[in-house]
Amino acid sequence: VNGNADTPDDSQQQDDSGVVEPSDEGYSIIWCSATWDEEFLVQMGDSVEKLWHENGGTLERVGSDGDLATQISQIENAIVMGYDQIIVGGPDNQSLENVVGEAMDAGIQVIVFGQSEVGYPVSGTCNTSGLNVGTAQGNMALAWVDSRYPDAPAGSVKAALTTYDGNSESKNRTQGMENTVFADERVENVYTQDTVMTVDAGYTFASEALTYDPDIRLFMCFTNGCAIGISNYVISEYGDAGE
Repeated sequence: VNGNADTPDDSQQQDDSGVVEPSDEGYSIIWCSATWDEEFLVQMGDSVEKLWHENGGTLERVGSDGDLATQISQIENAIVMGYDQIIVGGPDNQSLENVVGEAMDAGIQVIVFGQSEVGYPVSGTCNTSGLNVGTAQGNMALAWVDSRYPDAPAGSVKAALTTYDGNSESKNRTQGMENTVFADERVENVYTQDTVMTVDAGYTFASEALTYDPDIRLFMCFTNGCAIGISNYVISEYGDAGE
C-alpha cells in the first residue's frame, strides 16, 4: 500500500497470494514505531486499531523512544510471539533490514510506514509523497507570512529550519519546504539544524536559534513533536502573544 495517490507506483508490494484480510478472525498486528509522541502517528494508530477491532483482529502498539536497538528487540519479540503482521516505522528503517528479513522468513507480513522504498523485501509500504508534504508545509508558512507581514521587504522575515535526510522521502520533504518558503524573497533562512524530531529537541532548537538570532519569526520544522517543543519555548520566553 502507498498513502500517496499521486504516485501509486512508488510502493513496494509482493504477490497478494496468502494475504490475510481484516475480516479473518483473530488477525494480530503489532506496530513497532520509533516513537508515539507524534499526534499524527497516534491518530493513524487509533484508526488502524478501530478497523481491526471492528473486524475481529487486534493491534498492539509499542515504541522505542528513538532507540534503534530497542526497536529491533521489539520486532524480534514480535516474531517470537507469532504476530500475523508487523508494522515498522521510524527515521532509520534501513537499519531494520536484517530483523525484517527474519520476520518475512517466519511468514509474517511486514509493512514499512513512512517510506515508499526501503531497498529490501517487505510485504508493503505506506507513505505520502514527502515532496508534496513539504510543499504544503511551505505554502502554509507563506500564508502566515502573507497575513502577518504582507508588505515585508526582501530578507526581512528571518526563518529557522529543521531538516532530516535519513531517507529519500525525508530529503524530498525538506526540499519541498525549502523550495517553497525560500523562493519567497521576503523570507531568509538564518539557522538550520538536522534531525530535530522530539519535543525536547524542538525546545532546545528554538532556544539555540533565538539565541543566535532573536529576530527569527518563522520556524519550519519536521515533526509535530518538534513543533510542540518550539511552541513551548516561545511561550515560556515570550508568552502567548509571542510573535
